[in-house]
Amino acid sequence: MKYKSVVAVQRGGPEMLQVVENDLRSPKPGEVRIKVLAASVTLPEVEARYGARRSRPESPSRRAMPSSA
Repeated sequence: MKYKSVVAVQRGGPEMLQVVENDLRSPKPGEVRIKVLAASVTLPEVEARYGARRSRPESPSRRAMPSSA
């Protein structure tokens, strides 16, 4: 069985993305296989693709909670 994935071969725009096909190994004992229907791309992943880097990681709680709380 095979699967496809999108790989960023180097930093840059969409032209640096390639679809690759790989062999899907059988699950080992204690493992399960799931089918992923969709996956998100986060801002830090986009920034990393273009070579940008944040000075410090931002935790989800900083975005969800007001600073006065």
